Amino acid sequence: MTRALAILNYNGLNLLKLFLKENIKNTPNTKTYIIDNNSNDGSIEFVKTKFPDVKIIRLEKNLGYAGGYNEAVNHINEDLIFFLNNDAVFLDQKSYSA
Repeated sequence: MTRALAILNYNGLNLLKLFLKENIKNTPNTKTYIIDNNSNDGSIEFVKTKFPDVKIIRLEKNLGYAGGYNEAVNHINEDLIFFLNNDAVFLDQKSYSA
């Protein structure tokens, strides 16, 4: 079974800088997708430069939260898709163990 991590982004450069690396690290064997809602803050250039394995789905206009994810599903072919906001992170087991 293949897995995808789909992260919606709109002008979230600072959030991607904070959280993207950890999300990739903590979701092994998962393809990561950035769904970009027509950002103009350099987000996509940052991802292309720092994370060349991340797939980018660039939308020609901002479709909003639901619209962005709904359009992205048409471009993702994995069996299971995890939808994640760009201001969230998957924690490793050490981060939440007692």
